[in-house]
Amino acid sequence: AQPALDEIIVTAQKREESLQDTPISLQAFGSDELEAKGIYTIADLRANVPNLQLTPHPSNTTALRVFMRGVGNNDAQLSQDPSVAVYLDGVYVARSQGLTMEVADIERVEVLRGPQGSLYGRNATGGAINFITRAPALGQFEFSQSLTSGNYNLLRSRTMVGVPLGSTMVGLALGW
Repeated sequence: AQPALDEIIVTAQKREESLQDTPISLQAFGSDELEAKGIYTIADLRANVPNLQLTPHPSNTTALRVFMRGVGNNDAQLSQDPSVAVYLDGVYVARSQGLTMEVADIERVEVLRGPQGSLYGRNATGGAINFITRAPALGQFEFSQSLTSGNYNLLRSRTMVGVPLGSTMVGLALGW
């Protein structure tokens, strides 16, 4: 039997295409890989993406300094735009404050290295990081929970619940 590569579909160029056909420097993680590597926040990407440096800001624990290929901002001021664009379901996260948050029910993460200004705007001189969450299954009840324990009294619970309400879906994600 011939070894075969799994086809990974990405939306790095604002349209669905195979990762193999995308002509940019791109690292993509699917939901199974994210779970296996323990990636729940943007900060968890630091050990898994080459040329990506993520460090907490010394004076603001909710802000991250994001550098990609050496391009980034040292300041955590609200008046400065970051040099690496972060998107959550296509919505631009305009400031570095709050980047330490966990994202619930991630379908995939795409990290585009290098200038991405033509597709992602002037604030993507270092690159872009896209978080894509899983779409809810309309009309179905959904529940998932993961528990993690570890050293130094580590206890993490991640719970996702989706409840059908007519033709729409109401979801709730909790983590602590």
